[in-house]
Formats: sequence, C-alpha cells, structure tokens
Amino acid sequence: MDYNDSLHGTANVLPTTQQGDGPPQVVDNQGDGNKGPEDTNLSVKQIPLVFEVSPVSSESEVLSHHFFKEFEPMLKETKAKLTDIEQNQKVLIESLEREGEKLKENGDFVEIETAMSTVHSYRVKLNRLKRNMSYLKEATMRLRKEAFHLEQLKRKEIKKEEERSKKMLEAEINLTAKLSKQSK
Repeated sequence: MDYNDSLHGTANVLPTTQQGDGPPQVVDNQGDGNKGPEDTNLSVKQIPLVFEVSPVSSESEVLSHHFFKEFEPMLKETKAKLTDIEQNQKVLIESLEREGEKLKENGDFVEIETAMSTVHSYRVKLNRLKRNMSYLKEATMRLRKEAFHLEQLKRKEIKKEEERSKKMLEAEINLTAKLSKQSK
C-alpha cells in the first residue's frame, strides 16, 4: 500500500492540541468523493491510520504548548498584516482596472499612447541635439584656444615687425645724420 492509498483509507486520526483530552478523534473521509492524488481538501493535521500514534510525554506537551503560545500572537499579527496588504493590492488593482476602462471608454487611451510615442521621439531628438551641442561646444572651445594661440603669435609677430621697423628707422636716421655731418 503506497502513501496516497493510506491517505484515502476509511479513517484518519486528528492529533489533539490540548492536554488530557482523551483518545484521538476518528474522522470518516469516505463521503468526499475525491479520491486520488488530486485531493487537496485533506487537512495538514490528518494522519493516516497506518501510523500508530504513540503517547506523548507531558513535558513535550507542555513545551509544545508554551512554544505555540509564545509564537501564536506574532503569527496572527503577521497573518493580519498580510491579509491587509492583499486587500490593499486588490483595491489598487481594481482601481487601476477601472481607470484603464475609463480611458478606453473616453478614447483618451489612444491619445495618451500617441502622446507617449511623440514624447519618446522628442526625447530621442533632444538627446541627439544635446550630443551635437556638446560636440559643438568642444569644437568651439578648441577653436577658441587655437584662435587665442594664433592671436598671441600674431601679436608677437607684429611686435617683432615694429621693433624691426624701429631699428631700421633708427639705422636710417643714424645714416642720414652721419651723412649730413660729413657733408658739412
């Protein structure tokens, strides 16, 4: 006999949770009509008749009783929070579905989709423009540096040319002064 057969036997034993209740209770499951591995209506606490239930010592009963007594409030609180969260999620989902239906009814949904696609295309264009502007900024910075450098070179060249012309003028003045002194 395999495990599934033992689950669908004529009677199952429910373990007791309180001390001194007496013998375990016997439950008849033949009236279910659900036989086979797809039966999910069985309680987790049901144990097949194949297994003998040994008497539990009173110390372990006291220990398990205190263990469950200690953790039961936290588990109940956690369960309450989870059910609250589930209810909130259901409310949110329902409200979102209603909003979606309203948008579909009003025809705004199509307009929103087209607006979103337009926004996407404009965002792509904006990013392209930003990239081009950054390239242009870099290029203008390089050109400004080069222009400043060329301007400095030109100034130096002009300054040298002015100095050269001054020297030539002085040399010419000196030559004319020497010639005029010699002719007198």
